Parts: sequence; C-alpha cells; structure tokens
Amino acid sequence: MAAMDEIIDLLSSDGVLANDTELPYKPRSSDLNDNYLIALAISARSIIVTGNLDLLALSNKIPVISPGSFLETILNTR
Repeated sequence: MAAMDEIIDLLSSDGVLANDTELPYKPRSSDLNDNYLIALAISARSIIVTGNLDLLALSNKIPVISPGSFLETILNTR
C-alpha cells in the first residue's frame, strides 16, 4: 500500500488541472466523444492515461499510454 500512497502523492503534487479548450480536435478519435480529451491533452501539453482502445490506437499521433504503462513508468523512476 505504500507504493500506492506514493503514486497518489506524486499525482497530487505534479498533476495538472487543465481547463476545457476549444482547440480543434486533431487527430480525431473514431469515438467522437473522445475528441475533447485529445484537444485538452494537446493544450495542456500532457499525456492521456487510459484504457480506452480508441485513444490508445492513436498512440503514434498523440501522447497516450495505458494505465499499466503509466504505473510501470512511475514505479521504475522512483
């Protein structure tokens, strides 16, 4: 449980709360409801951490990783 507490502390201290944006959605997801996340990540210069396969399919175009990859990255950099 200590590792989980460290991850929560990291996200709380280094996470960014971003405002919605009206940027155009490029690239576009095959699920139109996901496009705002793409625009938000681009405007906030952040990555998307998700298990959503429509977004993960765009990983060669936008910064998106799976939750497992995210945890692995965090755990390997502590």
